Amino acid sequence: MDAIQASYVAAFWDSEGTIGIWAQKKVRRPRAIYFRAGFTAANTNKELLESVHRDIGRGSIHSEKLSNANAKTCYRLTVSQREAEPILRAILPFLRAKKVQAEIAIEFLRLQKNSGRRGITQELWENQKALYLKCGPLNQRGLTIFRSKAEEIPFENERDYEYIPYHRKERPVRLCEREDCGEKHYGKGMCFKHYRKANPQIYGRKKKGITSLAEPG
Repeated sequence: MDAIQASYVAAFWDSEGTIGIWAQKKVRRPRAIYFRAGFTAANTNKELLESVHRDIGRGSIHSEKLSNANAKTCYRLTVSQREAEPILRAILPFLRAKKVQAEIAIEFLRLQKNSGRRGITQELWENQKALYLKCGPLNQRGLTIFRSKAEEIPFENERDYEYIPYHRKERPVRLCEREDCGEKHYGKGMCFKHYRKANPQIYGRKKKGITSLAEPG
């Protein structure tokens, strides 16, 4: 990414993007809460996001479901935490509105590299929490006061952590709706045998290599 591309990406992220640190809970992990850096941008113009995606050379684009039926389809460009640091350093000199957030995110990512294979220490967790509390109010929308998710949650060491196993929810077994069948449901109210018979255009001809209904010869 050259200087021209970096300046364009910075201008786009200043107006349409988000750079921040979020706190998330994980019940089955040694810590009650963990922090991650976010580097995303959303827009209804998919071609615009694709052009930015080509400039940065990283990330992925996916569509989002909106509750408003009259709204256009929204697309989001997301850069993973591992890929974000070189992009942030490249666009940092050109950022204006989100320059402070970018500097905090770079410092957070630097701490994240030093976590090691054994996991995060309490000192490192407290430093990440301080950066989260510093960055949170900068991205707060409206006049509401920023409320931290980690204000009253202490760091929990793996030795003091109560492991909660995962239990899969039991779902009732659905059966074929055809008379006197009793086989397990596959699709559209039928078992695989009846579904295959009801959809000959999907099964049978493609496997035999027949592409035309005309008889050979």
